[in-house]
Amino acid sequence: MRCLAARVNYKTLIIICALFILVTVLLWNKCSSDKAIQFPRHLSSGFRVDGLEKRAAASESNNYVKQLAKQSEEAFPQEQQKAPPVAGGFSSNGGSKVLGLKYEEIDCLINDEHTIKGRREGNEIFLPFTWVEKYFDVYGKMVQYDGYDRFEFSHSYSKVYAQRAPYYPDGVFMSFEGYNVEVRDRVKCISGVEGVPLSTQWGPQGYFYPIQIAQYGLSHYSKNLTEKPPHIEVYETAEDRDKTSKPNDWTVPKGCSMASVADKSRFTNVKQFVAPGK
Repeated sequence: MRCLAARVNYKTLIIICALFILVTVLLWNKCSSDKAIQFPRHLSSGFRVDGLEKRAAASESNNYVKQLAKQSEEAFPQEQQKAPPVAGGFSSNGGSKVLGLKYEEIDCLINDEHTIKGRREGNEIFLPFTWVEKYFDVYGKMVQYDGYDRFEFSHSYSKVYAQRAPYYPDGVFMSFEGYNVEVRDRVKCISGVEGVPLSTQWGPQGYFYPIQIAQYGLSHYSKNLTEKPPHIEVYETAEDRDKTSKPNDWTVPKGCSMASVADKSRFTNVKQFVAPGK
């Protein structure tokens, strides 16, 4: 009976030890997982301090950059003017890196006759305008708008004006009242002897160009019909034969003379001025 009781107690002891070991193992696994997830308090506080220091340093650097930019704008306001948009553009990293393809020099053979230097950008070929202007007889010039350069190209220097009134044979010719032939780039001058323009369209020496002369005459004829008559002030009429009329006083320098003489070719009197030659 004592042996049976001892056996029963031994079995009970073994079960109790097994349960104790199982509970101990479960508690150990649970505690180890909680420690792996949670950081120690002193380490987490250190991380927080480092993050705050980095944020403060970044904020100070941004404020310093903004202050420098403001000082540069105040010191050089003229350099802060924005430039017009450029084809191809520049990158935002300081504007030093060009976007797209770069230009390269290329030979251009014209009608198997002569070669000129051009520029190539990918599949695009660019020819010098000095050659294009002479070869195709076109026009172009550099102009400035708001401080920026711009190139203006046109096939003709003339402008088309809307007709203001019905056309009459003895009236204004088309819209020539708006033409200014004498200020064209290819007009060398207005001949003082002939009273017509000298053209340099086909040569720099200057010559009479019938089409240009016709345009010059028609423009002034049309302006004579549309513009106000010029103001004419008469100081004295040399052909006045009335002896009682007193001529205006003329200031004649010393050594010079002035007299009214008869001009047989014009059938009237003219004023003759005589000045000593040097």
